[in-house]
Amino acid sequence: MTVRDSLQQFLDALGAQTGARFALDARGAACIRFNDTVEIVAEAQEQLGLFFLHAPVCSLEPAGRVEVIEHAFSLALFGLGTGGCVIGYDRPGDRLVLSASRPCGRMDAADFINLFGHFLEVVVRLKPALAEVQRRFSAPKATSAPSAEAGAEAGMVRV
Repeated sequence: MTVRDSLQQFLDALGAQTGARFALDARGAACIRFNDTVEIVAEAQEQLGLFFLHAPVCSLEPAGRVEVIEHAFSLALFGLGTGGCVIGYDRPGDRLVLSASRPCGRMDAADFINLFGHFLEVVVRLKPALAEVQRRFSAPKATSAPSAEAGAEAGMVRV
């Protein structure tokens, strides 16, 4: 059985539990959306004998970019904040993506459904956490006018 066939069987089992139909496209990928906020792609990689789950978790903005990436990498250390999944940088999309891969030959439909549920939980937890870091560092900071004392300390006198 091919990776594509196995993945389609897994998606059929997931669909039977959720009441939805998930079909692989010509590339061997299926996009599964939840509540218009989460998008997970299941993708067969025949040449590697693996399937992948991947989902965007944060678009990167210029302000706060470094802080968001640092936070994401700190979560990824030893997989402790990512449930063992991997965070990577998608250069064309300028975003962070969470992914997991497994060999199909070692899984059955129940294993896939458990993995998918775990992956979904991690995505649902990470997206708002990374968005909060992005908001915190991209929000304009309030500035105040320098005080007379500050000017005097710098050798300036206010007239």
